Amino acid sequence: MYYVDGLEFNNNVVDNDSNLYPYGPRGVYCYYVDDFNINGNYIGSDITSGSYGGYAYPLYMYQCIGSNNPRSSVSNNCINAGAEGTTSYGYYGVYSYFSGLYNFHNNSVTRRGGNNGYYTSQFRAGGLVSVKNNSFADYYNGYARYADGFTVSESENNNFYSTGGTPIYHGSSAYASLEEYQAGTGFDADGVSTDPAWEDTLACVTCNDTLDNAGTNTSVAMYDIDSNMRSMTAPDIGAVEWVSPASFTLGGDSTYCADEVTIEAGPAQSVTWSVNGNSSTAPTLTLTGGSEATTYNVLVSIQTEYCGSASDNALITLVPNANLDSALHICADENATLNPGGLTSGSYTWSTGAMTQSIVIDEPGTYTVTKDVMGCISTATTAVTQSEAVEIIGTEVCSDDLPLSLDATITNGTTYAWSGGSAP
Repeated sequence: MYYVDGLEFNNNVVDNDSNLYPYGPRGVYCYYVDDFNINGNYIGSDITSGSYGGYAYPLYMYQCIGSNNPRSSVSNNCINAGAEGTTSYGYYGVYSYFSGLYNFHNNSVTRRGGNNGYYTSQFRAGGLVSVKNNSFADYYNGYARYADGFTVSESENNNFYSTGGTPIYHGSSAYASLEEYQAGTGFDADGVSTDPAWEDTLACVTCNDTLDNAGTNTSVAMYDIDSNMRSMTAPDIGAVEWVSPASFTLGGDSTYCADEVTIEAGPAQSVTWSVNGNSSTAPTLTLTGGSEATTYNVLVSIQTEYCGSASDNALITLVPNANLDSALHICADENATLNPGGLTSGSYTWSTGAMTQSIVIDEPGTYTVTKDVMGCISTATTAVTQSEAVEIIGTEVCSDDLPLSLDATITNGTTYAWSGGSAP
């Protein structure tokens, strides 16, 4: 793709496995492409002969300048370079050259073959590239990531693995361990260095518990390559969000200050819920409270495609918010009871000064209550209106003054019913 401004290249499968283009073949070749998004793609290059110079690139970016608002993104891609067993051929999984101003987040990049002079990823001569939550794995003794000292502006929660023992080159130094790199650069304080041990290399599926929930929230890559929603607090490292049976949990017994809560089991192949004895196979579970605090006994069982099965149970309590009708009308000489719901054991403070769970009102006005039940504090307000009372003043008249007219008109009155006499 040459000289494109505003490129959207998303959710594709690209593989360069032929010799039709023998001069440094690329899977995805971006040349002077600006303001771009390259997300959710499966990209590979495993050509083994005919290449000019003996190298190939699944993703090659040259002179590609992104945008800042919104930020350009290269995220959630599964990128594989090299044919296993090939040692005389060169591969770069990602080659970013004179390119910058973009996020490189939640990608899985693997070099499966090639000689020692090449790397899983290379970021050179660019700037302002944010690198987070990626898994870089090199199985042929190269660097997992090679970056000069200014192209990568921030690097957090990445995985760097190389069978060569030197996983990272940054600035002008080669680092033999993650700890040396952390100390030398200040980057990736929460990074890891582990073999992804792919269950399916071409799909970038792993069951390595070290990568589970090891990412940081980027507020950008909300869905993984398979359109599964990511955790907003601790996403997985790599392109695929997955469930580890070893660490699977509902989070223990929990209390939610809400009228409704949705619970997710994560991206499993099958999910079975049991709630107070009632079953469901929906991917998520929505619990709805009543007027009082309600506790649900929740059991969930999951089956993953690659990583096995797991189950967990928890008691989930919903404490509803204070609830009053936003508006209420009462007739003259009538009253109404206001009750925000809750438990008698809670505390309640009304704008009238009352401290009871409910109050009886017989006047118009605005009434507000604050309730505290099981540590859940909420407030509700209602505006009460009241009909005007009908007043007819008793009158004594002589027969000569008849007929007598009486007026019972009130504000907003619509119909009137009289006893005795006649009415218009």
